[in-house]
Amino acid sequence: MLDLTELWRLISVLGSTLPFVLAPGVLLNVLDVAGWRTMLATDKRAVPFTSLLKIHISSEAIARSIPLGVPFADSLRLFLLKKENRIPPSESLVGTIVRRWSLGLSQCIYVLIGVVAAFGSVSVVSRHFLHDTSLGWLLIAAVSTVGLVLLGVLYLAEGVGIASRFHNLLQRIPIRKVSEFVNLRKEDFVIIDRNLLTIRTAGHKQLAVSSSYYFASWWMEFLETYILLHAIGLNVSFQDTLALEALVSALRLGAFFLPAGIGVQEAGYAGILAALGVAASPASTTLFILAKRSRDIVWIVLGYSLLLMKGVIPSRKAVALYLTD
Repeated sequence: MLDLTELWRLISVLGSTLPFVLAPGVLLNVLDVAGWRTMLATDKRAVPFTSLLKIHISSEAIARSIPLGVPFADSLRLFLLKKENRIPPSESLVGTIVRRWSLGLSQCIYVLIGVVAAFGSVSVVSRHFLHDTSLGWLLIAAVSTVGLVLLGVLYLAEGVGIASRFHNLLQRIPIRKVSEFVNLRKEDFVIIDRNLLTIRTAGHKQLAVSSSYYFASWWMEFLETYILLHAIGLNVSFQDTLALEALVSALRLGAFFLPAGIGVQEAGYAGILAALGVAASPASTTLFILAKRSRDIVWIVLGYSLLLMKGVIPSRKAVALYLTD
């Protein structure tokens, strides 16, 4: 049974360490924007960091709050970049796509390192749920495969005229309005191919710098969890925390269609903490899970507030149309 008195006491303790608990989440967003800005920067311009941070928080509110919100969020990024920084979608699209690619690859590396470094703790969880130690090996194989696929996608996309080929494919659609729109946008497809080509010819260093920011941002998730667990009195070891975050990150990766992995994240934290044998009261476990989810709610509220201040009223229909507008 949940002891409300104990829960309130833990909330009071957590409140005294709030700045330390919130810091990793702030740094996570700063690192994400730094990585995105690296891919958007050109010889012609450098997008203001503050502007990108506001756009990032606004668009991530969409991604975190609606099912399959990522394409809508990224369309909103392109719209706001055009509206506030006068960057055409044909120029900002590659940077936005590469951001998603870098996030995916860096998450695979993060999970892989976490599973390997904390293999003993992962084996404990595996024995608890699967009654064997196969979970660690399965995760290593899965994330390695996804990472190699992402590297292959980058290699195929660079400099092979993939956007122009897609343009030619769209021209074959026997709908007059579609063909007219595609013909008018031919130059935009050419620009996308040109931007992809710059990654191969001169941008690999830029891509590596950008990906390193995203890799560092995933470790902010680990740092936040480690600080939060200890702030509420759960003395979980470094290795167990690493296993916990790596496994939950893998669960969220598999449940990408759910907004912010809702439900999956909570069940993952509760189940894995129990499997690791953490001596925790129901109140402390509940507070930890609520605190992790409250972090997302705070950023979502902030993001929607920024959108309303920008005069943007979010909806699926409107956001989907921003890219074509």
